[in-house]
Amino acid sequence: YASSAYVLSREGGFYKCSKQAAESYVEEYNKRYGLKFTILRYGSLYGPRSDVTNGLFRIVKNALDTQLITYQGSKESFREYVHVEDAASASVEALTDPLFENQSIMLTGQEPMRVLDMLKMQLKIEQ
Repeated sequence: YASSAYVLSREGGFYKCSKQAAESYVEEYNKRYGLKFTILRYGSLYGPRSDVTNGLFRIVKNALDTQLITYQGSKESFREYVHVEDAASASVEALTDPLFENQSIMLTGQEPMRVLDMLKMQLKIEQ
């Protein structure tokens, strides 16, 4: 099951609740029916073929379109950015290795980054 690293955070609202509920269903199916699972908790993905449903893509696209860098959420919150190709490779490994059977796996970047710091990096790149 594809979940989110932010399922354990204090933020996230309905998105977090929906991921928590879905993880509970997956785990309950395992308890009741023996259905094997692996829950993959992804950080903030970025990379080729992103579109407006991707948060980082929206920030960059908006900056290019309006010459302004804006962000809807808290700039003080932390995100764990991970390139989609790294996440894909780790996913294949986790889903083919019996060690990860019936486990929840975090697939995130190596270092949490404040959204504000990421926006500052974007500003430097744009200049």
